[in-house]
Amino acid sequence: MEQSYHSFLMALKGKTVTIYKAGPESKKGKILDVKPDYITLYAQNNNNNNNNKDNNKENNTNNQNDQNTVVYYQVDHIKSVIEDTKTNSMQIMEELPEVEYYNSDSFIGLLEQFIDQTIQINQGGPQSKHGVLVAVSDDFLVLFTEDDGLVYFNTQHVKSVSKFKQNEQNDETINQPTMLIPEWISVDEFHDVFKYLSHQWVSINRGGPDAMEGVLVENVGGHYTLVNNQEVMRIHPFHIQSISVGPKGHLKQQNNNQNNNQNDNENKDQEKNEESSDESNESSSSSNESSSSSSERRSTGKKRSTRRSNRRRTSSRSCKEKIIKTIDYKWKY
Repeated sequence: MEQSYHSFLMALKGKTVTIYKAGPESKKGKILDVKPDYITLYAQNNNNNNNNKDNNKENNTNNQNDQNTVVYYQVDHIKSVIEDTKTNSMQIMEELPEVEYYNSDSFIGLLEQFIDQTIQINQGGPQSKHGVLVAVSDDFLVLFTEDDGLVYFNTQHVKSVSKFKQNEQNDETINQPTMLIPEWISVDEFHDVFKYLSHQWVSINRGGPDAMEGVLVENVGGHYTLVNNQEVMRIHPFHIQSISVGPKGHLKQQNNNQNNNQNDNENKDQEKNEESSDESNESSSSSNESSSSSSERRSTGKKRSTRRSNRRRTSSRSCKEKIIKTIDYKWKY
């Protein structure tokens, strides 16, 4: 059965198809390569046929809809492949486009070539996520994200992977040169990760109805237990698609709080500088006023002394005039 399914995909190599009839993973493009457990699709732009508005918004956030990109699909998750016979009949002689893409014999080997790069896990929906791939193990991968920190994904539930392409309207890519990636749990299998996360607050599955949070209790009786207030949730290990430490979005909230505190401190420093500047201006203005008032007093004193000296000179001139201006009278006898 698996061999016939793989043969059917091999027959579609180089042809235009639609992977998934609808939904966030639906993409139309040309099949570039077919491997035993994954296929490589050169997806065309504006090719998402999802009719769900919420999923469309999620897809726009993940910026994969408006750009040509290479998407790698795990074969086990492909629900349907729709061939565009009309388009293919008109492109019989057309060669495959010259597109660079990764080539490996297995999906795990493919993921290893993405290490230290920013990738997109799934093309949309609640389980989609983008971040820097920091490690790949036998059945899980470790992704460093801006909002949740380290997230451990079970590769059995990864439907597709592609390089993350930044949207001009969405500037949320991780700044790789300046980021600090914490130490991750280095084990061989996904279930071993849970041993290191026991008795910690964890988030299981990224979104949707299967998402939950709580304190993780060790595996007992073939299932994991989460405790959240009065609720005790028991989960089958196979249905755990991803897990991370802390509540969802805690790292982004923490960074926002730090930025707000830094901005508050900067504003306080600026206000202090402005207050000190105002005080210095007030002191200089008061000194200027005092100097101007003293100069005014000196000027007024000068004016008064000038008036006094003028009056003295005037009085002296009048006295001299009385003395100098004499009249001789001749008396008649």
